[in-house]
Amino acid sequence: MNSLIQTDMILNNSIPWRAAIDRLKFQKRSCTTFIPKETDKECCVCNYIHPKSDVPHANEVWSCKMHTKQEVTDCYGILHQSTSPYLRCDVETDLEQLCFVLLGVWGMAIPGLIMRMIGDIDTTPNIKIEKELLQSISDAAVASDAWIITNGYKEESISELVGEVMYNCQMNNSHINFSAIAVGKWGNIHNCHKLEQRNHNTPLTIQKGHGRYKLELNHTEYIFFDDGTCDSLDTGEFASNFVRQISSGARGDLTPGFILLLIHTIYCSFK
Repeated sequence: MNSLIQTDMILNNSIPWRAAIDRLKFQKRSCTTFIPKETDKECCVCNYIHPKSDVPHANEVWSCKMHTKQEVTDCYGILHQSTSPYLRCDVETDLEQLCFVLLGVWGMAIPGLIMRMIGDIDTTPNIKIEKELLQSISDAAVASDAWIITNGYKEESISELVGEVMYNCQMNNSHINFSAIAVGKWGNIHNCHKLEQRNHNTPLTIQKGHGRYKLELNHTEYIFFDDGTCDSLDTGEFASNFVRQISSGARGDLTPGFILLLIHTIYCSFK
């Protein structure tokens, strides 16, 4: 079984912030129209499996706004194996609400530095760069009460490096003053559907089309944005917009330009 997804029912039923999330009425999104791919007429453009009774709409161009529906999310709680909080939300969620979840609901401290880390799924840094980067990230994060934001995909080198930084710091010092926040696409997380299945009396079932990436489990918080698709491109736009919202709302003296410069520096170090 994937190391990610077992939902601890006792933890999730007793989480102190359940009522706050329910009041905020976050949404999730699902595809409503079966529009077959040109390359695979049995599969919808959204990559989810539709019931065989769904009539194909072959002459339409799939869009998130036109061919999905929103409903109140029931996907939030504590990841069983990491004891970190998670939330599934719609891709059009008010970013101020998400900031409130981090600061007001999950009780995170205002950061002294925000680091938006972008890597490459297909690129692995050499050992020397990896060690230098690990030390640099650790030093900067510890010195500034940082929030480090990645997509949380274990297969991406930068997410794994950040997870290693967090793990090492936890092993060496029980008091950690920085956070590693995963902001990734819900439908790209392997076996994400198991987070929806809260009734332990119902056997877990394997479903096709549920995510290509495993989660890096050493992050401290997880935000999953949902556009009604799975196994689709994550451009990082949602996470980057979220970072801008955090930086403008949490600390007026920390500008988006600084964050974008860091993105460019980290990305180029892997080229």
